[in-house]
Amino acid sequence: MKKRLLIAMALSLSLTLLASCGQKAGGTSSTPSQSGSSAESGLTPYTFKIAHESSPSGPLQVYCDTLNTHLQELSDGAYSLQIFTSGQLGDAVACVEQCQAGTLDMVIGGYGNFSGMVGGYVGALGLPYVLPTDLEDVQTMLSESEGISMLADVVREKKIEILSWPIEGADWWSCNSEIHTPDDMKGLKFRVIMSPVGLATFEAYGANCTPIPYSDLYSSLQLGVVEGQCNPLSSIKDMKFYEVQKYLIDCGSSYLIHCFGMNAERWNSLPAEGQEIFREAIRLAEEDYYPYLQEESDKMVEFFEGEGLNIIYLTDEEKAAFREKSASVPDVFVEECEDPELARQIVDQIILDASEYT
Repeated sequence: MKKRLLIAMALSLSLTLLASCGQKAGGTSSTPSQSGSSAESGLTPYTFKIAHESSPSGPLQVYCDTLNTHLQELSDGAYSLQIFTSGQLGDAVACVEQCQAGTLDMVIGGYGNFSGMVGGYVGALGLPYVLPTDLEDVQTMLSESEGISMLADVVREKKIEILSWPIEGADWWSCNSEIHTPDDMKGLKFRVIMSPVGLATFEAYGANCTPIPYSDLYSSLQLGVVEGQCNPLSSIKDMKFYEVQKYLIDCGSSYLIHCFGMNAERWNSLPAEGQEIFREAIRLAEEDYYPYLQEESDKMVEFFEGEGLNIIYLTDEEKAAFREKSASVPDVFVEECEDPELARQIVDQIILDASEYT
């Protein structure tokens, strides 16, 4: 484990250097593709194109680079990744559509970017105060939950095979005023993503919800169009939201969980050995990635404190008040899905599965 953690940390350092070089040259931050006519494993060599929505120095790039390392090692160089970062092939929704069509082999996108394609069901991953609060418990649940497996089945029907559910981090609120209770949210101009879950959640807290594109969020916070927002620490740091916010609130409500999928036809075309190599490479990559993610989270909190932000950790009692306010959100979500009956089955199963970790 120590060796793998060192690999992930080294990858993180190399990403900064790669991003810097790419910006100076005006080039791409994608990992160079591997080529070759044959491999000792006997597998047909192939470079898989993968796109993610994170920045060239973000957590998903670390995830992909670590995966690429293990994939090449396990396949004796037959398999490798060509990695496209945020915006290089279009926005996240466009990349999901490309993967579905088969013009892109793999994609890692937030559940919101998959929702429109699959009837909204994967939005269940963002339901507030449903998943376990411990990162390791969330990892375990994502790999073992029957409800999560049902979500994978829904996505598979849309021609994308889910390989994993990478976590970018816990969601934090940032704001220009203190938040401890739902009363502190009343009338607050809060940015939400355009999804039934996001709108229903913050409306339940009493906020004045405003859907704003992610790319416009910094200027909207700066100009006072909105006063607060919700994202993982990595996004708050990468997008420099901390420059125009005064408080960071560890709300404990949810995690930003991504869908990592491969075009189903491409996946089914792989030999059994190739599929097993992918599964093992992902397992090893996540063993490297999650300790890195936790360490980076601790460093980012220190960074934000150094930038003058006030860090607020909601108490269990304060979280319980928000949990009570958002109790009706699953019902709202279910009714917004393409097939409410199926959505209800999925949500109920996820809630049941999550209850084993409390």
